[in-house]
Amino acid sequence: MIEMLQYGFMQRAFITGILLAVITPLITIVLKRMSMIGDALSHASLAGVALGLLLGINPILGAMGICLFAALGVEAIRRKIPRYSEMAISIIMSTGIGLAGVLSGFVK
Repeated sequence: MIEMLQYGFMQRAFITGILLAVITPLITIVLKRMSMIGDALSHASLAGVALGLLLGINPILGAMGICLFAALGVEAIRRKIPRYSEMAISIIMSTGIGLAGVLSGFVK
């Protein structure tokens, strides 16, 4: 582990991780009962990576596009059924996992 911290980018990543761990609980996401949004978007990003590889574009761009689409999808579902807004995250997460599984089967 100590060897990793010899690299400048790993030092910055470690500091960023610590800052995120301190700042994230302070954001109102917890108050909106959306604490699992990061998990849902990470699963959606895997589908974006697979889609990017399948289409021959940069996988990071594919992940960013799908994450943006998924975040907007969560918000659209939350507005449609406000009483059960936390279900939106589960819907997006399961869709992301399913798409990632299906699309990864087509990638060489």
